[in-house]
Amino acid sequence: MDTKYLYPMCCNPIFKEYLWGGDRLKRLFHKKVPFDVCAESWEVSDRKEGQSIIDNGPYKGKTLHELLETLGSQDLLGHEGVHDFPLLIKMLDAHKLLSVQVHPSEEQSSEPKTEMWYILDAAKDAFVYVGVKSGIDMPTVRRALHNADIESVLEKLPVKSGDVIYIPAGTVHAIGPGCLILEVQQSSNSTYRLYDWERLGPDGKPRELHITEGLACLNIEAPWTITKERPIKEKEGYTVEKLLQAKYFNLDRFVFSQETRLQANGGAQVFFVEEGRCEIHSGTETAIAKKGQSVLVPAGCEGIMITPHSKAKLSEVTLIRICIP
Repeated sequence: MDTKYLYPMCCNPIFKEYLWGGDRLKRLFHKKVPFDVCAESWEVSDRKEGQSIIDNGPYKGKTLHELLETLGSQDLLGHEGVHDFPLLIKMLDAHKLLSVQVHPSEEQSSEPKTEMWYILDAAKDAFVYVGVKSGIDMPTVRRALHNADIESVLEKLPVKSGDVIYIPAGTVHAIGPGCLILEVQQSSNSTYRLYDWERLGPDGKPRELHITEGLACLNIEAPWTITKERPIKEKEGYTVEKLLQAKYFNLDRFVFSQETRLQANGGAQVFFVEEGRCEIHSGTETAIAKKGQSVLVPAGCEGIMITPHSKAKLSEVTLIRICIP
């Protein structure tokens, strides 16, 4: 295939079965999960342990990595010389409390991980742990880990639908039960588990901890943030809310009430359908996406037409747009 095709591409998810997962990905988003309990749905992934497969158009059946090799990083990402898709985009269903974790920075690992959470849904008393409490120093953190009392030094934050939490590398964190999250991160699998609440894994044994590595990269002054209310701009036919602007990814929340044309922004874009159903059109191809699905729009697409609809009639659709700067 010598001709390069640039169009909106639907991505098939990859499902992960971990002990803390639930059933909301299947129940709320009608994901075709092959098992009863699903912890994660990898929406857009260029990882060896989970490759997204394109599900429409001329490149149907290609992996995301094959797509990058076919199109080249300039046409797909808007940057020359990039050999791997730089982000991993997931949905997480935390039915149980996750382990206390920390991720390394560029200075500490070849696979650094900065991430963010957008809370899609939350139980009444849902919470997360992010960072350490004010005034806590590293010796106190070490003692708390040694005494199995890490909870006493962590900042506990109540969360609700729509909250945005930015977690730069080095931030200690844990997701509480009842959180359904859209997670955007650097494409990395570097996770250091500091504490696992003394529970057992599927094999009946405690899961591995990484105390030395985790403490080495933990930054008690990491500049994490949480935002609950953000300005909403009214445009003709849609509203837009800036969720996060960071070094590795930018996120906006759009609500479209009529057919709207968006201009290209120079980089790859991923549209996640939070609510509703829509068509995303560019060039000669159209991607049809419903709630819980993700569409990748290459950087080389000159313009994007968003058409919200419910069956045969116009309706509203809510999209989270993830941009690679």
